[in-house]
Amino acid sequence: MLGCGFSTLVAEDVRAGRVRVIYRGLQTATASARVFELRQVAALAAGEQHRFWRFALLFLHDQGAEGTSYVTESYLDGLARQVPGLGVDRWERARHDPALAAQVRADQRLGDRDEIVATPTVIIRGPRGTIQPSNPLPGYRQLAKAIRSVE
Repeated sequence: MLGCGFSTLVAEDVRAGRVRVIYRGLQTATASARVFELRQVAALAAGEQHRFWRFALLFLHDQGAEGTSYVTESYLDGLARQVPGLGVDRWERARHDPALAAQVRADQRLGDRDEIVATPTVIIRGPRGTIQPSNPLPGYRQLAKAIRSVE
């Protein structure tokens, strides 16, 4: 994901209410648009129960080899069943909510508009502007400095 800088940011600043993280899923070069939307909607559906990060990190840890067809309904269902506290029936219903698929497509349009070409990309916005750290995996000190520069 984003490394220890991001984890520290969440622990120190997000949980204290000083910083808000907005996640936008963007299609990678290795997944088809259909497969990408399928897995993103599955993660967002887990997010409906406050389990987005648990699902997304499990997916990242258990993903198959690039170029294979491992993302199937049964694969996603198996992941969902491993997420502690996730109501699988509720998750399954949420996966069919057209609003989640629309959110995935809207995020992609925003990424295209902002000319984001790599994942992960960190963009920090505040009252005094926008900054993008030069390191795609910034440490906590770099993140904190960038946040202070736009506060």
